[in-house]
Amino acid sequence: MRDGAMIKLAESGDTNTKLHAHDGAGSIVMASHEQIEEEMHWKILYDPTSGRYYYEDERTGETTWDPPSHIAEVLNSSAPEMYTHALKASPEEHFAAYTIQGLYRARLQRRKTGAHAMYEKHLDMSTGRYYFVATGTGESSWDTPHGEFKLTRPPAERTAGFQLEKALAVQQHKSLKEERALLIAIRQEDFEAEMADKNEEIMAAENARLEGLWGDALRLASDNGEVNMSWQKLGHIDEKVFQFTQTDGAPLVGLRLVGHELTSVPTDVGSRLTRLTSLSLASNNLEELPDNICELAQLQELNLLRNKLTKLPTRIGDLQNLKILHIASNKLETLPASFGNLHQLTKVVLEANKLRRLPESIGRLNAKQLNLNGNELLALPHGIVKMPHLERLCVSDNKLKYLPRDIGKCPSLTQLHCSANDLMELPDSLGRLKTLRELWLDQNNLSALPWNFFQLANLQVLNMESNPDMVHPTHKYLSQGVETVLEWSLKRHKHALHVRRQTIIVTLQNMFEQLKDQKLAPAGLFEPDIEYTDDKWYS
Repeated sequence: MRDGAMIKLAESGDTNTKLHAHDGAGSIVMASHEQIEEEMHWKILYDPTSGRYYYEDERTGETTWDPPSHIAEVLNSSAPEMYTHALKASPEEHFAAYTIQGLYRARLQRRKTGAHAMYEKHLDMSTGRYYFVATGTGESSWDTPHGEFKLTRPPAERTAGFQLEKALAVQQHKSLKEERALLIAIRQEDFEAEMADKNEEIMAAENARLEGLWGDALRLASDNGEVNMSWQKLGHIDEKVFQFTQTDGAPLVGLRLVGHELTSVPTDVGSRLTRLTSLSLASNNLEELPDNICELAQLQELNLLRNKLTKLPTRIGDLQNLKILHIASNKLETLPASFGNLHQLTKVVLEANKLRRLPESIGRLNAKQLNLNGNELLALPHGIVKMPHLERLCVSDNKLKYLPRDIGKCPSLTQLHCSANDLMELPDSLGRLKTLRELWLDQNNLSALPWNFFQLANLQVLNMESNPDMVHPTHKYLSQGVETVLEWSLKRHKHALHVRRQTIIVTLQNMFEQLKDQKLAPAGLFEPDIEYTDDKWYS
């Protein structure tokens, strides 16, 4: 094998096929096919611990470091130099010979069994067992293919040492594992105890901080009667707030909890803070209000901006002294019918909700400002024109297709904002809003202004952009400002009157001609130079 030694395996159906081995000197070793088959039950295996190869009898499981005597005799008798050389061969050379021998044996075995699959035998170092891998599919199995081979094992002396080492390693690993588990448990227990102590310290510090915050707020409330805990994000109302009147002797008139991360309001807030006049719960996470809040009979200002309210208490109208109400940026879809009972309201802000309709009772409000921007309104209730003090009406960014026909009955309206809707026409009564100063109609589908638009003599601001179908007037006039639009509207009105007069005159002339032709009146009646004094001019 050394110095370029080469082994060639040849196989054919002839029983006289020979195994030829050539060494570097050109000598030839020949062994008959029958001899090879006879010795097939011996296998040569590699021991990674010693770096040496050993022999194993597949029939009995016997292992040995030296070649079996009958194999040695065959090799020594056929080629003594080759045999001596093989005994001195390196592990690499033995491995090469073993590989070639294994390939040849596998080939013979496939011929015997008719198997088409190729299997490779591998040693599992963790168990000391061999397993088989199909080269075509990669499938592995502990069982020998077709039950033809027995599981092999290393030499007995190595096996015992390996098993002992394995047992020691397993025991050591088990001890280390148990020791590690115990150490982890001790550390976990220490960590939990340490965290519990820290949590107690944190809780104590947090409670002290909260006590300090509420204490400071309540001390300030002793001077002005208002507790202000805005943007502290405490998420609750301290019990001391409800006991303020009893402990301080002065009534609590104001409570500001803006940005407090409240998710609910105590159900008895109305019956315990009876002297409250101002309540601000803006920028929280409230989804509903307790019905008891309607017991705050002296409440004048209620701020509920930026919450998640979907409805208001049905008795909201009981807050008879409420003057300012902010409910913008919530999720309201409708208002209770009692909403119209809030007669003292001067300002109502309901923008950025999901309102689809309004109760007709809204006409009973005396508010000066009504902000309904950013909702989903399809129409305005006719009762809105009954608000006698309404000065500013904002309904931009809705889905309005028309305005109430009698919108001109709002006697005090000075600002009307209707931008970003679906308006297609304006009622003629719009021209009767004598006090109107601002009119926003941009981003709609309007095509013309009312014929009496020129009557808005006090109009100062007019927004008409983004009405693509507008033709009366054209964008040429709209771009020149309010005065130009009013002048255009007046000219259109005068022209319309002139055309109407002409139409009347032509109609009368036609009628008189027909009377004359039909002789229903004296001919002189229609002569311009003849004066007719008879009272009875017709026949």
